[in-house]
Amino acid sequence: MDRYDMLPHIVEHSYRVCQLASFLAVELNRKGGNLAPELVVAGSLLHDITKTRSIVTRERHAESGKELLQELGYPEVAEIVGAHVSFEPGDASRPISSKDVVNYADKRVMHVKVVSLENRFVDLVARYGKTPEAKQRLERMKQGVFQLEERIFAGLDFPPSRLEAFNALSAFDLESIPSELPCPREAQAGSGLP
Repeated sequence: MDRYDMLPHIVEHSYRVCQLASFLAVELNRKGGNLAPELVVAGSLLHDITKTRSIVTRERHAESGKELLQELGYPEVAEIVGAHVSFEPGDASRPISSKDVVNYADKRVMHVKVVSLENRFVDLVARYGKTPEAKQRLERMKQGVFQLEERIFAGLDFPPSRLEAFNALSAFDLESIPSELPCPREAQAGSGLP
């Protein structure tokens, strides 16, 4: 992150995304999922690796981040990073993937605060919905991400709103789980997650 001069607020955002994505990966795996924890952590921490430079260059940071990670020899992480901005629901019967979890976690974090999808998309439309086409694209994405949320939480023992409990923690705390959420430390042991 330092090597690529990520702005501090982008680093903090990435850590918050990692908190959510890591937690969800553990919970989904406890319910029979088959997510690769190390990919979820790497993908979530690096999803905005080229966002700082994109502020100046106007490049699409998901694409340039994917290219950078491919060049560095991390093709699986590159796929996650390349897929974190847009979302296509695809086949609803396929298992939840690491890409899905990181994409969803990113959509739940507005700057460094965990918010509802509804609030996050209000923000996204205000910031990026400058044309009718952009608003339509964001609306399609919103529908797809809401479908993804339903799929993720269909087998979990808590509602999506409970993720907002992470706001009580420092974004940089990748060890703690808010007491309002399940996932005792024993469930995380051996999961490969912090």
